[in-house]
Amino acid sequence: MKALKQHSFNPLLFVAMAAAMLLACPPRADPEPEEPPVPDPRVEAMEENEEVIVEMTDNRFEPERASVQVGQTVRWRNSSSRIHTVTADPQLAANPQNIELPEGAERFHSGDIAPEEEFTRQLDVPGTYRYVCVPHEMEGMVGTLTVEEQGEGR
Repeated sequence: MKALKQHSFNPLLFVAMAAAMLLACPPRADPEPEEPPVPDPRVEAMEENEEVIVEMTDNRFEPERASVQVGQTVRWRNSSSRIHTVTADPQLAANPQNIELPEGAERFHSGDIAPEEEFTRQLDVPGTYRYVCVPHEMEGMVGTLTVEEQGEGR
């Protein structure tokens, strides 16, 4: 029977192996505390039945889709350097299919809204309103508002 060969302890090898094991396992990071979400003033306005603001950027409405309550005022604000319109009239749209109004709702057209200017409208008929910016409709500047009865959809 052969005798087992004894190995001597090598402290450098031990330290190197321990360091390799520590590097292979990333340190456990304590999760950073989550900051509370910043409230969206448009959502707060809807909850408090105040006016809702839709920004008009260079070629889009933001938000593109929003829900409001019957009787709530919507304010479209031109925050771009371009002239815009808010148009819910199929006769003025390049593609009349981009316009949708609930039965009984009146068509509307803001006329030109210069940079930094605004247009407001109170919506009293529940349903879906699809509207366009006439000069930028073909660039996809189409928005949708869903007008709900009080207490609906909340």
